[in-house]
Parts: sequence; structure tokens; C-alpha cells
Amino acid sequence: MHDNSQIQSTLISNYRLLRRQVVQDLTGLSKATLWRLERDGKFPKAVQLTSRTVGYRESEILAWLTAPTEFQLKVA
Repeated sequence: MHDNSQIQSTLISNYRLLRRQVVQDLTGLSKATLWRLERDGKFPKAVQLTSRTVGYRESEILAWLTAPTEFQLKVA
């Protein structure tokens, strides 16, 4: 059984956005490599926040970090 703090933590993780630099720090990947992996569907897509700023869904980054070679972008 889940307690409220676990549920809240899961919900926050699903909606929290990480800035590109944080993602680069977590993954050790360059901006160009992130772009190339995104393009090829092997890394989570960035979410456009403003005309010059993107973020990544924390839950998707954590999933990628768990199994980077097995990640496949889910097409809706």
C-alpha cells in the first residue's frame, strides 16, 4: 500500500521538468549528443518552455538512466 508521500513524490516526478544543463550533468552527454539521441528516438524529447528554453520530464530522464540502451520513445 502506498502512503500519501509516495504518491505525491511519484506525481511530482511525473511532472517536474529538468533544464538541459541538469540533464547534461546527470547523463554526462553533450548538448549535441542529446539532440542526436532525441532525433533518433533514443532519448526523451525536450519540452519547449519558452522560445529559448527547454526542459525534460524528470520521470523520462530517470527511466532513460535506468536502461539507456533499451529506451525507445513511445509514439502516441
